[in-house]
Amino acid sequence: MKKWIMYPKNKPKESGRYLCTCTDPVKTVEVLYYDSENDEWTDLARAEVFSRFEVMRKITDKELGKEYYEMLAYDERCYRKDVTAYTKLPKPYGLKFS
Repeated sequence: MKKWIMYPKNKPKESGRYLCTCTDPVKTVEVLYYDSENDEWTDLARAEVFSRFEVMRKITDKELGKEYYEMLAYDERCYRKDVTAYTKLPKPYGLKFS
């Protein structure tokens, strides 16, 4: 296993997918894409859902007793701000490249 690199103290030099430790709401390990131009971490799988489908959020107005839906372009988990460490993805086991 490769060494974990602390973020944002040390930023990746190139764009690409990395294995990341995130802390919101609990500590998790996720595969995220880092965009070096914008200094931004993106969950590509989650962002893909928002780009292909109309994602709606149910909102309940207790005062009026009504429910309605709001369309979302993305949510706070698509573009992550809670990355604390990252490492390169491991190479696939057993595959021979020519």
